Amino acid sequence: MNSISKEELVLIDGSGYIFRAYYALPPMYRSDGLPVNAVFGFSNMLLKLVEDIQSEKGGNVEIAVIFDAARETFRNKIYPQYKANRSDPPDDLKPQFDIIKNVPNHFNLKSIEYKGYEADDLIASYSKVAEQNKKKVTIISSDKDLMQLINNNITMFDPLKKKEIGKENVLEKFGVLPDKVIDVQALAGDSSDNIPGVPGIGPKIAAQLINEYGTVENLIRNSHKIKQEKRRISLETNKDLAMISKELVTLKQDVKLPIPLSELGFIPLTSNKPLVSFGGKRKIDFPIFSQIVMSSDINVAPESINLKAKSDLPKPDFPVIITPASSMTTEVEWTLFVFILNHFKKFDLSSLFKTITLVLSSFPFFKLTCKSNESPSFN
Repeated sequence: MNSISKEELVLIDGSGYIFRAYYALPPMYRSDGLPVNAVFGFSNMLLKLVEDIQSEKGGNVEIAVIFDAARETFRNKIYPQYKANRSDPPDDLKPQFDIIKNVPNHFNLKSIEYKGYEADDLIASYSKVAEQNKKKVTIISSDKDLMQLINNNITMFDPLKKKEIGKENVLEKFGVLPDKVIDVQALAGDSSDNIPGVPGIGPKIAAQLINEYGTVENLIRNSHKIKQEKRRISLETNKDLAMISKELVTLKQDVKLPIPLSELGFIPLTSNKPLVSFGGKRKIDFPIFSQIVMSSDINVAPESINLKAKSDLPKPDFPVIITPASSMTTEVEWTLFVFILNHFKKFDLSSLFKTITLVLSSFPFFKLTCKSNESPSFN
C-alpha cells in the first residue's frame, strides 16, 4: 500500500474475509463444541492487517470493518433472482458470523452493517462522505464490484494479490475506466451474482460498445446503428434486462451511515483490555507468556512470569513448545493466540501436531519446536 495520510479512511471488506478465513483453516472447536476456525482465521487476518497499516503508515489511521447484514437486500425487490444461485454457507460457519462481527470491537474498530444493504453499499456511502470531507479512502477488498468507486481520492488494495488497484488496473480488467464499469457489467451480466445482462454480449463486446456509446442508456437509444444483427436484436429485445442489471450493479452511495464518520477515529489498542470469550459468558484476561507447553489434550499450560501452570493439567505426552518468533511479538498477539487455543476442543493424537503446525503457519508471530531432537510423527 502507498503511504496513507492521517486524513485518510481505511474501509475493510469484512464479509470478504470471513469465507477466506473459514476455508484457510481446518475445523476447530471451542470447549462447548462451537466451531471457531473462521473466528480464529478472521481474528488473525484482521490483527495482522491492522498492525501493518498502523506500523507502516505512521499510526493514527482511521479504520472500519464493513459486513453484509443479511442475504436479502433491496436488490432482491428489484430482481428476485438476484444471487439466487448461491448456496447457503456451511453449517459450521453459520454460528460464527455473529461472533466474527463482534471481533473488530475488541480491536477498537467499528464493526458496521446495515439491514437491507450490502457491505459494498456501505463502503460506497462511507467513501463518498469521506471524500466530501476531503479525506482519502483506501478500500481493502478483492471484490471487483468495488472498482466502480475508484477515482483520484479512492483507491483499492487487493489483500490476496497484495497490490494496489488504481484506474489503470480497472481499465486493464474491464476495458473501461471506473466510471463506466457499471455499464459494462450491466451488458455482460455476472453469473456469480445471477445478474442477467444482455444475452450474447460478453465483457469484451460490452467494453467496445460502452467505449463507443458511453452508457447503456445511450447505447439503447442508438441500437439501430449496431451493424451486427444478432447483437442488435438481443439488445433491443432485452433492453429492460440491461437497465435492471445496471440498477443491480450500481452501488448505493446515499445510504444513511449507521455510525457517523466522526466516530471512526483511531483508538489505540491496549493489551490490558480483557477479551470477551467469543460467544461466552465470562471475560478472560491473560498475562504475558514466555512460552506455552501443549499436550495431546490441548490444555494450555503456560509457563509465565505471573501465572503458574495448573497442577491438575496432565503431563504432556510429547512436549511441544510455542515461543514468540521474535522479540517484537506483542502482548496483544500473545493474548489473542492463547485465548483461541484455550477454546479448542480436544483433538485426537494423530491430528494434533499437524493441526498446530498449520495454525502456526497462518499465525506468523510464533514458532513451534519440540524438546526432542526429532519432530513427532504420527501415522
